[in-house]
Amino acid sequence: MAYNHAQAEAEWKHEEYKQVMKMRKAGMSKEDILTMIAYDRSVFNSNRRFESHLDDSEMDIENTANCEFFGEIYTVEQMIDEIEDFTLHQVLAEADEFTLRILLMKTQGYSTRDICLHFDVDKGTVYGRIRRLRDKIVNKL
Repeated sequence: MAYNHAQAEAEWKHEEYKQVMKMRKAGMSKEDILTMIAYDRSVFNSNRRFESHLDDSEMDIENTANCEFFGEIYTVEQMIDEIEDFTLHQVLAEADEFTLRILLMKTQGYSTRDICLHFDVDKGTVYGRIRRLRDKIVNKL
């Protein structure tokens, strides 16, 4: 299912309203509540930007990357070893080291901008590598 901004915003507003009511009951000042709302809105907007660039197959990659494991993944080899799906494991094993390092940083929560600065490449390079990897995975499935 594709990302629906209107639905996500409605859900966010509903949850935000409940949080504001709790904050008022707790006796928070109006300024503090407004500060919290502004922060929550900025987090929602950053998530919206991320979600709006994903399609269903990328959501599958994200869900696979967020699977439970018992330790932090620090290397590409550890990341590949954690993959249980045979087809996905095979595609990642065949991918080049640079693309896998980008994917590892993405799964660790780095932004595209951070990855670009780390590797000294353009955003298009990062997005292109992820898109080509996603296309390979989709074609294998």
